[in-house]
Amino acid sequence: MVKRKRRSSGTRFALGMALYAAVFCLLIVVGMRVFWDYIADFEASRDDHAIENYLESMDEAHIEAIATPFMNSLDSGIQNPEESRDAVSAVLRGELRSVRLGGESSSNRVAYKILSGDRAIGHVVFTRPENPLFGFSKWSVAEETYDFSWLCDSDEITVPVGWTVSVGGMVLDESYVVESQIPYPYLKDFYGKGLPELYQCTYRIDNYVGNAPFVLTDPFGQTVSLEELNEARCLDNCSGEEKAADEAFIQAFLPYYVECLANTRRNAQANYNAIQRFLVNGSDLDVRLRGAIAGQYYAHSNGETIVSTTMNRHIHLGGNVYLVEFSYELDSLSQWEAQPTRSDNHAQIILQLTDDGLRAQSIYSL
Repeated sequence: MVKRKRRSSGTRFALGMALYAAVFCLLIVVGMRVFWDYIADFEASRDDHAIENYLESMDEAHIEAIATPFMNSLDSGIQNPEESRDAVSAVLRGELRSVRLGGESSSNRVAYKILSGDRAIGHVVFTRPENPLFGFSKWSVAEETYDFSWLCDSDEITVPVGWTVSVGGMVLDESYVVESQIPYPYLKDFYGKGLPELYQCTYRIDNYVGNAPFVLTDPFGQTVSLEELNEARCLDNCSGEEKAADEAFIQAFLPYYVECLANTRRNAQANYNAIQRFLVNGSDLDVRLRGAIAGQYYAHSNGETIVSTTMNRHIHLGGNVYLVEFSYELDSLSQWEAQPTRSDNHAQIILQLTDDGLRAQSIYSL
């Protein structure tokens, strides 16, 4: 009987000790938990800890939230959403640092400037309750603003009025034109003379991120590369048919014009009569050639031979009016010389398309 009692007491003692140890361990765990919560609450009550956690919180969701207002502010017609988002993400995943703004901070409010390198990109404000129910006051984000406008690009291009300018598949309308009525240097002598006038305009794009190349299309539907964009290409606005008609007219007109100037056969009236069918009646050229008949009475050349003719520019000024620049080599033989004299001549001619076909309106020597 004595041995049985000892076994029972020993068993109860072991169970008691085990229960005591379990309770003790539980108290330790609870105590440690309370202690760590205390430490966590204490850390959360420090503003420098809050900003450190904030800078480490740039996950995809946070970046998307920050980037969305900026993305919405971009030109939706030309922006590349993927490039724009990647550009913002690269900044926010880079080397960020903060600067405490003492002038904007108080005991329960602290403001920070967020920098990427040396560039200020954001402004964050943390606040905490003044009178917490228990424990420490924790900081939380109250304001969060970012400026990524410095990531935006801008570009502009000057093209002839009437050309189509596209970016990213979108045709730019007049709202993108920042300057119009830009004259061509080549046409400076033809403005204000009652002729149709050609101008250029400048398109500007901005408020976008990434690559946004211009695509240019002339009135004939031909794509024009940026490398070939120059004044000569911009003014090359005649169709193949128009160029052929201009050239055919000048080839037929030029011999008669040369004879009028040289008073070939010493018959100014006959020379004028021969060229009259090529002239716009009453035009500057018509009046000039008729007025020169009397003065050419004493002028005389034994012969003028056109050696070659080269067309340099064909420009449709608008309406039915064309400007053609051409050059020609001329052999002239006078009564005092045994051998002809060769000369290079350059001219600009204004042609008008009438009901009877092309006619010369005026001509200018260069």
